Amino acid sequence: MTAGAQTSVYSLNVVGYYNTTVPAGQYALIANQLETTNNTVPVLFPSVPSGTVVIKWTGAAFDQNTLDPDFGWDNPAMTVGPGEAAFVKNNSANPITLTFVGEVNQKTNDLAFTGGVYKLASIFTPQAGKLPTDFGFPATANDTIIQWTGSAYQSLTFDPDFGWDVEPTVKVGEGFFVRTVNTKSWSRSFTVPQ
Repeated sequence: MTAGAQTSVYSLNVVGYYNTTVPAGQYALIANQLETTNNTVPVLFPSVPSGTVVIKWTGAAFDQNTLDPDFGWDNPAMTVGPGEAAFVKNNSANPITLTFVGEVNQKTNDLAFTGGVYKLASIFTPQAGKLPTDFGFPATANDTIIQWTGSAYQSLTFDPDFGWDVEPTVKVGEGFFVRTVNTKSWSRSFTVPQ
């Protein structure tokens, strides 16, 4: 090898961002769909106004985390990682824009669901589409997806004879509740096309 020889180096990592807007005085059900080194609430939401609330579902109750102007977040260790979701309540008079920055997840991911228990979830990648058709959600009889419309919940149930009421469709950065009848796992792989 000569001193002038060059080697090409390629990276398959894809870094990106997306924005989610939370209207003034309202809730949004958001998802962090990018890989970061720190998914804590203070790092994910560094510039939200005081009084903003992040609310996660624990499986049995809601856990609220409020930004106090003098003391910071009630629970600075709370995280919202890929596959998870949370409500953000904007208590200010102006809309707030949440910007998520990180690496696109290009591996196989699994979400586990316990039969009869509600889980707040999201897909692992910043994509929009139909949960069963585009993302392979493994629906079985009477499984339910519940989405937040901005003012109310919309519940969609899978009927084994007739399919979905309406097939659940998600936007980039959107979370949703899942209630499966049986315990199961949802596995999905994704690779950015080259």
